Amino acid sequence: MTNHRGLSAHLNVAPGSFLGRTVGGLPGPVWSMIAWYLLIAGLMLTRIVYSAFAPDASEPPGLATFRFAYCAVGVVALIWMGARTPGWLLFLLVDLHIVVTSVAAGTQESLLTAALPIATLIVAALYAATWFGQREMLAHLSLLTLISGTVGLRGGDGTQLRALWIAIVVLCWGLGLFVNGLIRDLNRQVMSDSLTELLNRTGLDLVVGPISGDRPQLLPRSVAFLDLEHFKAFNDRDGHHAGDAVLRQVGHVLRSRLRANDIPARNGGDEFIVVLPFTAVAEAQVVLERVIDSLPIKCSFGVADWPAGGTFEDAVRAADREMYSHKRRDVPSGSTEPTTT
Repeated sequence: MTNHRGLSAHLNVAPGSFLGRTVGGLPGPVWSMIAWYLLIAGLMLTRIVYSAFAPDASEPPGLATFRFAYCAVGVVALIWMGARTPGWLLFLLVDLHIVVTSVAAGTQESLLTAALPIATLIVAALYAATWFGQREMLAHLSLLTLISGTVGLRGGDGTQLRALWIAIVVLCWGLGLFVNGLIRDLNRQVMSDSLTELLNRTGLDLVVGPISGDRPQLLPRSVAFLDLEHFKAFNDRDGHHAGDAVLRQVGHVLRSRLRANDIPARNGGDEFIVVLPFTAVAEAQVVLERVIDSLPIKCSFGVADWPAGGTFEDAVRAADREMYSHKRRDVPSGSTEPTTT
């Protein structure tokens, strides 16, 4: 039986972010986390060396050593997993930073030395706002507020530190909500087709990037190419308004009838592409036939395997060829006349 595990098992939390360009083969959420953790590791290594010459350093050397160690392990793990990094690990690393940073702030004896650890919580808030969905970001901001408030306020001058903590938390929430909303709006503009509310081709290429490797756990996978029959003639006969109504219905059917793992997109005009992860061609054909029966217009489609070692473009071209073969065979699919009801 095909394994229909959620895409989050193999994709990053926000694989389709317009910021998610790869660097050295590492997706945006991964390389930015690596850069963040390398910075912390460097600061902790400096503190460890300093503590060797200044035993009265404010932060216990053991805590600095732990912070350096978990950052180093995190960097190695992220580099090793790369595009396979699961979302839960990114969640865990952000939460670990929140907890350990709050503990570090609680060990400080003065407001000045406690201020820096607390201020770095802003980095965690901005990372969550940039790469996590709204619900996940809100969960992390709530955890940040709770942990930093119960643990981080133990050190320093109580009254002044409390005022600083309130200011930092308010700033984290304000920046988090603003940045997350801005990025979600920009993502929709860059990646989605406004008429059908599906991914456009740019968005599709970004989303499928992390599953384009040759790793066995990503297989099998299929790609379908759909073409609406006689849509241009219908558009010319009944007008673009009627044609837009049909396209909106097609988008609704694809969004509502495909499975949660499947990735539908409008390729342009009257052409659509569906990526079906963890699905062999035979099963994908069954899925597509069921969906196409619900479309408001006759549609031809072709399904092709996306094998290990093959590119996404090759799979799309193979599905396109299969679709034209489908047309030549004149296999009936869907209704014979478009409707706009």
